[in-house]
Amino acid sequence: MIVQDVTAPVANCQTATVELNPSGTIDVPATMINNGSTDNCGGFSFIGFQNSIKIGNGQFNTASPLTSWTSGNGTMGFTTGGNPGGFALLNSTGAVGTDPFVQQTLFELVPGATYILRGDFRKPAAGNGAFPGQVAFAIDLDGVEIATKPLPNPVTAWTPFSVVFTATSTSHVIRLRGEINGTDGDIAVDNIRMDGTVKTFNCFTRGLNQTTLLVIDNVGNMSTCATTIMVNNTFVTCPNFEEADPSGADNHLPGVDKANIELMLYPNPSDGTFTLRLSDMPRNGATLRLMDNLGQMIYAGTLQSQSQSYDFSYLKAGTYYLQLIGDDINISRPIIITHQH
Repeated sequence: MIVQDVTAPVANCQTATVELNPSGTIDVPATMINNGSTDNCGGFSFIGFQNSIKIGNGQFNTASPLTSWTSGNGTMGFTTGGNPGGFALLNSTGAVGTDPFVQQTLFELVPGATYILRGDFRKPAAGNGAFPGQVAFAIDLDGVEIATKPLPNPVTAWTPFSVVFTATSTSHVIRLRGEINGTDGDIAVDNIRMDGTVKTFNCFTRGLNQTTLLVIDNVGNMSTCATTIMVNNTFVTCPNFEEADPSGADNHLPGVDKANIELMLYPNPSDGTFTLRLSDMPRNGATLRLMDNLGQMIYAGTLQSQSQSYDFSYLKAGTYYLQLIGDDINISRPIIITHQH
């Protein structure tokens, strides 16, 4: 007789209130909002914040090019056929050393925190010598293989995968690699997301924040619960980015992304040179502004393209705040300059 645990754990949440430290940030562990979650077999492999790290175009719904991802060795993107929506197809000749891949640099990680990278994969069609159980898919971290996955049964069934790692720096490169070890079975990937045991809050997230606790038991059953974290700034003065709009419209609330346009800003921290990359261009363009920690505007310009580089190395070291404002976009992000000017 084989006994299997197929019962999901019970996630129990509680609210939390935290204070930003004098530097304007606070790292909150998921244990602070866990209120005695339980499992019928008594153990958890992961307790953390769901989707705590933003992955650009994780659903691959922007297919050509694969926005936010770097791809190589024959990888292609499709707008339909995913789980649901678009997906990326890791496809090459199958020759050793030509593994097709997609990769992305993730930022704002907390060194020492545990993260779980999750997604779905499958072989889009039977054939090419691929069979259930064949190891043809790998996940790399900073160029080092940290996990491999066997093809599901049937090979064409969308199947969840996950891999757990501990961050050793504030940024890491994740790479999804197909047709490994000389196999020649195309691999489709979709719904890439990442959860973490710690979540960072700052001036842009002060106030009441909706968040979700994710608990996973030792055999992979999972459950979630929703709660709130109140972030106060008693010990630090945060910039105020709200401005009066002549039309009376509330267009300048920090952190609001009206068109769900995804933004990447990297490297961050840096010596002052940054690249800004968007998943799509704002409909009627956008204005970019850089503010200091007193709320004073020190740079203003017009967004010219979906990917732009900026050189602020002439500024002294510190935290600055970048705003991107337009008819269908309103995003604010902190940038950190580390050099001593």
